Amino acid sequence: MSFWSKLFGWAKKKKKVEAPEKKKSLDVKYAYHALEPEANEEYPEDAAPRLDALEAFRATDAYFDALVTCEGAELKVFLDNGDGSYIACFMKAEPEAFSAYGEGLVANGYERKQARRVMDSDNLFETYVNATHVISLFYIAHKKEIRVTVESKESNGYWEYVNANTANDVCEPVMLQVGCGPDGTRLNAGMCYIFRLSNGEFVIFDGGHDDDRYPLGENGQRLYRKLKEYAPDSEHICIAAWLITHPHADHVGPLSYFIKHYLEDPSFTVKHLLVNNPSDEVMLEDPRVSLEKLNYHRENFKKLTAAKGTVVHKTHAGQVFDFGTDATLEILYTHELRLPGALYGANNLSIVSRMTACGQTYLFTGDSKAHANRMIERMYGTRLHSDFYQTPHHGMGPNTLTLAETVDPRWVLWPVGEGRVEISRAKPHNEFFRSDRHHVEAIFLGKYLTHEFRLPFDGTNYTVTENTPIAEPQND
Repeated sequence: MSFWSKLFGWAKKKKKVEAPEKKKSLDVKYAYHALEPEANEEYPEDAAPRLDALEAFRATDAYFDALVTCEGAELKVFLDNGDGSYIACFMKAEPEAFSAYGEGLVANGYERKQARRVMDSDNLFETYVNATHVISLFYIAHKKEIRVTVESKESNGYWEYVNANTANDVCEPVMLQVGCGPDGTRLNAGMCYIFRLSNGEFVIFDGGHDDDRYPLGENGQRLYRKLKEYAPDSEHICIAAWLITHPHADHVGPLSYFIKHYLEDPSFTVKHLLVNNPSDEVMLEDPRVSLEKLNYHRENFKKLTAAKGTVVHKTHAGQVFDFGTDATLEILYTHELRLPGALYGANNLSIVSRMTACGQTYLFTGDSKAHANRMIERMYGTRLHSDFYQTPHHGMGPNTLTLAETVDPRWVLWPVGEGRVEISRAKPHNEFFRSDRHHVEAIFLGKYLTHEFRLPFDGTNYTVTENTPIAEPQND
């Protein structure tokens, strides 16, 4: 068995679907030209204050003084954060200022609901509520910044997050990587991961393309059928959480398809939808995601809430979702931590999170790129180490040269279509996987395959099947 065959996950499969490829040369040297510009990577201390939304907020909130005052720190940012929320940033803040700010909220009638160290690091997260608002605090240790997100209870249900289903051992837990890009099509990206928990509920990350726009992929129909196939009771399918990393078409597509075609289907429910869409101003940075599309998604979320009672969360870094069984989801990064620094497109809107299931960890990066990933490395360092690592942006980059080495995974999930396997694998930022520095046991390429991993994963207990065409659209 060749080096590449072992490295890219073709060894020990229970069902072979393709022959191992020939060994590639490892001696090629690459010049790395794809990094985003260094300018405005993060909002600098000496930048002019950005208090664009301060007066609008002053007119609507009775607790204005408590929210915009932090002894021992300087208010430098107060912006519209989208979906009725605001974000403030206090700079030159020591941890004592963070604690004092929370105490000031309590003195002004807020109740503290949660306080924790994110990934047991020096980065801190707290949640406060009063009769009308939810306040999320995040302390970025390496920047000495306090990030404050203010929103109404209606727009953020996290403060009372509860998962009622705590029954275990209904079924064997599994994780599916569902490839989204058939060969010979333009669908060379897409991302779909499905966890079936031991209580029979599902957690979904993205999903791929919308079948109505890209019918050859059949991503929405395939996702629906996978849920039917893997549910303990196919007439009672419960999605505990559906996380959309960012609003690009090759990630949010199946959710749109579900809402158009399966909204009236009584066999499935969605408890929680986890998203973080930006303000209109921020969204205008990326011409591929127009305000019209963003508003289309917002209306879809409302339809989902109306039909299924789904709680839509504007998800923030520091939050943890406990699924009541053997799985939790920790949010490590959202774009809010960099505002008002330039985002360089909607890929850097990606929510970065870590799923823990059956004692193993899975780092999901969506399409996060160099700027976001650099910041994540600085925030968490080697605490990012995970058993599974999803390559950012389908392996296409631009990415940092060190993120994969910092995560140091045993197994790699690579959501790339058939047409981009060779291109993505040869990217300079993937040099780590071609070196002798890694401890990677196997890399699993999404292609147009479904990988089923039984949990906990031991490196051998998985199967691979081809995604065969769905002859008749299923529009139940």
